[in-house]
Parts: sequence; C-alpha cells; structure tokens
Amino acid sequence: MNGTFFKVSGTASPRTAGMVFVWCRKESSNEYQLLGSGSTIEAGAWSPPPGISIGQFSVTFLLPNGCSIASVIVTEDLNAKRRLAEVTITACLVEVGASIGDRAEHDVIAIAPIFRTKHGEAEMAHGGESRT
Repeated sequence: MNGTFFKVSGTASPRTAGMVFVWCRKESSNEYQLLGSGSTIEAGAWSPPPGISIGQFSVTFLLPNGCSIASVIVTEDLNAKRRLAEVTITACLVEVGASIGDRAEHDVIAIAPIFRTKHGEAEMAHGGESRT
C-alpha cells in the first residue's frame, strides 16, 4: 500500500509534551524516517468535549515507497525511543472532486482500520486478514 494515505490515532500518556511523531523503517535500513507529527489534546483550564480524551491524537500521513504499514510506529519523542503501546492505523481513501482550473479539489476519507498495535505487538484489524 505504498503511496497511500493512512491515519494513525490513539491516546498518548499525560506526560507527553503535547506532540506525537509517526515513523517508518524502510525495508533496506535500520533507521526510522519521520512521516508526520501531530498535537495531542492537552489538559488545561477547559474540559474537552464529551467523547474526547486527554492525550487523544490523530495524524494523517503518506506511506512512502520502501515502507510497509507493519513498520510504522508512533512515539512520544522526536528521538523515536518512547513508543506508544496502542495505536490504530486506518487506510484513507482520496476522493477527487470537480476540477477547478488546473487544480482538482479532493477530500481524504478514512475507511475501516486495517492495523493496530497493542502493547507493542502488531495485529491485523480484520481477523488476521491482510488488506495490503
């Protein structure tokens, strides 16, 4: 599924400094490549709306060639050391709409989760059946 947009979501710990980082390890390397980052919902003087938790996040990213969805990790630090134990990765569908001049308008729409990690162990979300 290289060249496809994905969304990773979950809840980071309260000690997180308000950011999460999405990484993948290319098949020919032991180093991680940063794919994206995002802010977490932080505790403050306000309460989040019902159904939203402190630490919750969602980051949409493009999976580059040479990376597999199984090698994607989310960390609480820019050094890729403190991995989050539970995240859900969802493939996105890019829907192209009407063309305006030389530009096409598009929306990124999330579809069913295909991959999850729980306590650092990866599992397929569709009963072990791969959607790649």
